[in-house]
Amino acid sequence: MDQEKSSAFFAELLVEFPQYQNIGAITPDGYAFASGIPLKDKLYLGDRTYFINALSSKQFAAGEYQISRLSGVPNIVFAYPVFAVSRPKIILTAALNLKWLIQFMENFNFPDCSSMTLLDKNNTVLAHYPENQYRIGDSISESIYSEFIMDNGGSDFFIATDPDGIKCFYVYTPLFHTGSSRRLSGAGKNQRGNI
Repeated sequence: MDQEKSSAFFAELLVEFPQYQNIGAITPDGYAFASGIPLKDKLYLGDRTYFINALSSKQFAAGEYQISRLSGVPNIVFAYPVFAVSRPKIILTAALNLKWLIQFMENFNFPDCSSMTLLDKNNTVLAHYPENQYRIGDSISESIYSEFIMDNGGSDFFIATDPDGIKCFYVYTPLFHTGSSRRLSGAGKNQRGNI
């Protein structure tokens, strides 16, 4: 692989797919090999969750909420290892822009009094609609929802009273087969009372 050509190709992809903050490749020893955003110095990424999970599982992996070491902006990175025979050759990565994710969610046709929250495996908010309740990077580990989400790793539903005193019906489910991210959706009535 040619580092310069790969970086140029990734930069072209960033123009075509603005939902990504960066697209790149990492060598098996954990160092950035190529990047759509120009690399200024040698950048070590071997300690990032997405890299570790992709390498150990030998398949697609999602990371968790993080602040990019390259751009300084919050994101979640997806990784896919490419193998030559049985050895990893390169790990391809795509960093999803979390602000874009919120804008994408705003285009859904949500019913009144409903919400959607995307969480990483640590119950850190990746995106929330409407934006007024949680912000990117907030932890809901201490919220009323955490006891329901943490008790069950799979899909489930529950009824809880939200911070405004409205009783809501919630559904949550893993977004990926690895269980690294979750979706929490809720719906309640406009007025206090039953669902």
